[in-house]
Amino acid sequence: MKGWGGRTEYPLAPPKSPSVLSYEDYIERQEELTQDQGQESLPEPDHDSEEEEDEPEVVRTGILELAYPPSPVYAPEESSDSESDSSESSGELRVMELDLERRVEEQAREFEEVSARLRAAQRCLRAMMDERDLY
Repeated sequence: MKGWGGRTEYPLAPPKSPSVLSYEDYIERQEELTQDQGQESLPEPDHDSEEEEDEPEVVRTGILELAYPPSPVYAPEESSDSESDSSESSGELRVMELDLERRVEEQAREFEEVSARLRAAQRCLRAMMDERDLY
């Protein structure tokens, strides 16, 4: 018997008919089939091709490492007046926050205006359709 959670050699329930499998049994069977097929279809000289594939991976990894900025970019700047810098940055953040709030209010007003025009146009269109139906 296998450890906890594994299949047991002596199942507690009677075996199901081969044509009716639970989803888990189906998935397990498919995995077994693909593993069997994978082992059968692998040619012996595959070890050489794996070594050849290792080289491009090393090159790609090197390119990826160079593509990212070095970590010192993210390190905090060292300065003697760091307290004044933090107050300046918090002031800048507050200005940005106020600017964003102003933009949100403007966009909300524009949205309400456009919505009102749309509703008016829909009412006008309905009235025109009603008039057309009368004639």
